[in-house]
Amino acid sequence: MSRVFLSRALAATAAPAAAAWLALSNSHDYAQRSALHGDQAAAACDTLEPSSGHALCRRWDDEEAHPNFELKPHILLDTCTTWSPRDRPPRAALPGLRKVAIEQCGSVSLKDNSSSACHKALFSLAVALLDSTTFGYMTDAEVQERRESPEQRREFRRQGAHLTRRLAEIGMPEGLCGWAFCMLSEEPIDDVRFDPPAAVRCHLQAAVRGCTQSMHELGVIYYTGQWSEEGVPEDAAAAMRWLRHAAEEGVPTSMYLLGEGLLHGHGGTRIDRREAYRWLVEAGERGHVGARMRVRELVRELVREPVVVEACAEDTAARQQRRAG
Repeated sequence: MSRVFLSRALAATAAPAAAAWLALSNSHDYAQRSALHGDQAAAACDTLEPSSGHALCRRWDDEEAHPNFELKPHILLDTCTTWSPRDRPPRAALPGLRKVAIEQCGSVSLKDNSSSACHKALFSLAVALLDSTTFGYMTDAEVQERRESPEQRREFRRQGAHLTRRLAEIGMPEGLCGWAFCMLSEEPIDDVRFDPPAAVRCHLQAAVRGCTQSMHELGVIYYTGQWSEEGVPEDAAAAMRWLRHAAEEGVPTSMYLLGEGLLHGHGGTRIDRREAYRWLVEAGERGHVGARMRVRELVRELVREPVVVEACAEDTAARQQRRAG
């Protein structure tokens, strides 16, 4: 299974845009409607009773009806310690990033005695040079960036991969994670060999250093077996272990996949509907679309009254009409 196929298959289940979520969270009306958020979420997590599930679905319906709330499908990218690929600087920032790198490092190359500030500056420069085909998603800014010539884009990607590899070689967690992405890029990068086993080894090194993005990536790779033909077989136990690590660090998509695995007994995992429900609710509270859909399905199983089914399974088109009205 290719990364592009996986991304498309799961895109509809990813979290909403951070900006939309922050706008919603900062809204006075939203704050009023969500005053009982903590109590309702705790009740929904601790029990599988229809009443708590009903209240949770009602609150989510209210949130999604808010004018500032927008659920957008995004590719599976969450957070890597202090770095998220979703927050990659645009190429328009390259002049300023080069200036910062020179100030912190003395040049735009990595030296043996360089500081952590230098490493961070070079990493920001590196991910700005890399683009959407490396990380599996495209921002609005990158639509404009595609106006650059193919030769210029190719050279930018080569430079970005070179810097990322150097940072990986010194053990920087973000560098290891970024270099793993480079080795898994389905669009070739000059001087970079497509190598899933090596990429997994980099993710493992980054994960044990606390990189939650790599924890999540390992969970997905082992969960789907997407690189099994390239030497990285499916491993349900490893998948659930890494998804749990990432979920405990607050990664919504890991929470969702962990919940699904516990719900269905993925790869022989012990089925635990109560814990599955708890993780799905946690992911849903962070705006994960697929998790909210799954929780609503579980509530429908628990509650058969038509009014509750209607409340918890209201379709997206109806909610959009209500917002427009």
